[in-house]
Amino acid sequence: MQLTEEEIRRIESYLLVRTPIRRADLCFVFGARAGEAAFAAETARLWRAGLFPRVIVSGGNTPGGDEPEAVTLRRRMIAEGIPAGAILIETEARHSGENVMLSLPILEREIGLERIRSVIAVGQFHTSRRYLMTLERYWPGIEKMLVTAESHGIGRADWHRHPAFISLIRGEMARIEPYLARNIIAEIDPATCTLL
Repeated sequence: MQLTEEEIRRIESYLLVRTPIRRADLCFVFGARAGEAAFAAETARLWRAGLFPRVIVSGGNTPGGDEPEAVTLRRRMIAEGIPAGAILIETEARHSGENVMLSLPILEREIGLERIRSVIAVGQFHTSRRYLMTLERYWPGIEKMLVTAESHGIGRADWHRHPAFISLIRGEMARIEPYLARNIIAEIDPATCTLL
C-alpha cells in the first residue's frame, strides 16, 4: 500500500494539521484507549510550561478498558505531576462529538464558559483536523489550538511507511465529508484557529 509523494503531501497538509501554541484558558484532552501514557506525558509537558491553568479530560468506557478513558488518563496525569484539583473529567463520551458536547456542561458548572476564550486540544495526530472541526461545531467562537501525541508509536515523520497506519489515515480522510454533511463537524474558522 504505497502512497505517492503527492498523496503524502495532500494528506499531511489537509488532515495532519498543526497550530501555533500559546497560553490558553483550558486544555481539552480527547480520550483514547491507545496512547494514554503519551497523552498524559504531553499534557503534563504543557502544564509544566505554564500553558493552561485547568484541563478537562473526556472519554467514556470503550473496548479494551475496565474504566472510562478519562479516569485512566486523569490518574496518569496526576502521576506526571498535574495537580488533581486542576483536572476535570467527563466519563460518558463515546466519540469526539460527545467529548465536546458532554464536557461543556461540566465546564459551565466548574469554570463558566464565558471565562474560557481559548483552548489547547490534545489528541492523536492522525485525528488532528477532526478534533479542531469538532470543537468548531460544538464550541464556535473560542480560539482553538492543538498539540498531538504519538499514540501508536508512529510519528508524523514516518506514518506513510506503515501500511496499517496508512489504512487508519485513509479511514480518517473518508470520515470528513460524511461528517460535514451530517453536521457532526464544521469547517475550521480561520478567525479562531490558525493552521501552520
